Amino acid sequence: MPPTTPPPSPTPTPNPSPDGRDVQQRLQQVLRFHSEISAALRRLSEELPRPQRRAFESLSRWFAQAPTPQDVLHRADALAVCLPLMRPAESGEIASWQIDEAARQAVNRVGSPRGQRYRLLQGLIYPLSVLLVSGLIIILFCLFLVPEFDAMFRDFELDLPALTHALILLSRFIRQWGGVLLGGTAILGLVLLWISKYRLGRWMRSKRDVMAIWARHVSLLLQAGLADDEAIQTAGRASERRWVADLSRFWGERLQQGQRPFDGAVYAGSQPVAMIGYAMRQETPQQRSEWLDEVVEMYRERDHFRWNAWLAWTTPMVVCVAGGAVGFLVIALFLPLVGLISGLG
Repeated sequence: MPPTTPPPSPTPTPNPSPDGRDVQQRLQQVLRFHSEISAALRRLSEELPRPQRRAFESLSRWFAQAPTPQDVLHRADALAVCLPLMRPAESGEIASWQIDEAARQAVNRVGSPRGQRYRLLQGLIYPLSVLLVSGLIIILFCLFLVPEFDAMFRDFELDLPALTHALILLSRFIRQWGGVLLGGTAILGLVLLWISKYRLGRWMRSKRDVMAIWARHVSLLLQAGLADDEAIQTAGRASERRWVADLSRFWGERLQQGQRPFDGAVYAGSQPVAMIGYAMRQETPQQRSEWLDEVVEMYRERDHFRWNAWLAWTTPMVVCVAGGAVGFLVIALFLPLVGLISGLG
């Protein structure tokens, strides 16, 4: 059984094997048409929904910068575009329709970049709207209604309960520091908007989704013709998570030493790799690639169900919190009046 935590140590990019050199030479033939690929991706991005459009516009600009074969191998979406073009490139020419078709296949192969960020934002639209309205109600109460009640309570010299004292203190705080709170809220909103646009998707990726991205990359590299160890280590170096890079290096080194790290049960601490181990035990590279694609779909489906289950509890929880806030306002304001009326009776 391999250790659960491979020792982390940065490793330089190794020299390619004979298979790796052959793949890079074939990719070099494809990259002679990098300008045409960039133009095809730019045209295709105009037909895509906004999240995909942004991703493929970025990929179009990336191809326009004349990447190297090594760059392509370390970027899964670029490799998905180049794979269907490797065979036509051997003849020396690639037709424009073949480039367009390869770009469309890449859209289907790589999939939508929506991920958890969009599922989360879509699921929280209603709860956040409820919270926003509830917060506005509380602020309006504290600005206009609570001061009137506070003056009335002082006139009658009522003995106020703790809830009413807390509401009066909150009202005074909002009236005194309202401008600062408004400015801070605006700054926080801008920061959250920036995070949701550029960083939230990466931060919120689950381990299962990270492994799905890695497995998709390994599948593409196997289809390109790399050996198992080289494909695993290349995908690991391209991963945005350190633990994936360490795990990939660990597996790749075992394969280079002639060991079989995927025989039997595959463990990596709490990382979801059991299905990947099964896929890598298949006999041929083509079978391993196909099974990895199946694993990607299973991982993403499970991740989708997990997020749906989480979001199912979010709405009632937020509504209960909002209802509790409104209830706090009503009880804190009118409880002293009930005591006053009871005393007069």
